Amino acid sequence: MKTFVVYDIHEDGKHRGGKRIKGTAKNLASYVARIEDTHRCIVTDTGDNLLLNTFGNMIATCTDQELLKSLLPILIPYQTGMVKIEDIPAVIYQD
Repeated sequence: MKTFVVYDIHEDGKHRGGKRIKGTAKNLASYVARIEDTHRCIVTDTGDNLLLNTFGNMIATCTDQELLKSLLPILIPYQTGMVKIEDIPAVIYQD
């Protein structure tokens, strides 16, 4: 299974280390939906190649169009409030 590495970038411009999460669109959407408005996130593959970055819980750039096509139908209902935050599935971290 694919693995994503996510880096949370805080207000001071620094990240607190990468977290590995299981690489599914549903799992990544769950992660992105929970990002605070003032934070940013960078998502890479395990080879440290940029896949996407966010500003708050909005995607700013996505280099993988197939990932984007699979991510948006899941993420948009989370962002628009069609799914309550407590109903969004938990993020599954890689062991």
